[in-house]
Amino acid sequence: MSKETFIEKQEENLSIHIFSVSSAMVGVCLTVIGIFALVCSYNKIQTAGDDITAVDAIFFLSACILSYIAMKTKEAKRRLFLEKAADIIFLIGLSLMASICFFIVYILSQQMGK
Repeated sequence: MSKETFIEKQEENLSIHIFSVSSAMVGVCLTVIGIFALVCSYNKIQTAGDDITAVDAIFFLSACILSYIAMKTKEAKRRLFLEKAADIIFLIGLSLMASICFFIVYILSQQMGK
């Protein structure tokens, strides 16, 4: 197996992983929005947590779409660009998700302390 073929196969595997994980993360974001809305309405609090989670879902959806297009693209240069863009957007989405988790825990711990 030539080095070029190995690298192309590795890039394709990355696109497949980004596609599957980012699509699952869209579902996670939607679940978090629903649970967060229930908890906030029960505790009579208002936060921007669900809005931020919706923005995060858009990041994951964008990564999913870009990786899908990359898998369908035949031109190597364009495919590599799309894969890198999907990778960066996916990492931004993961970072935002970690921030949301911290935000949710902070808000809920503040409310439980009252």
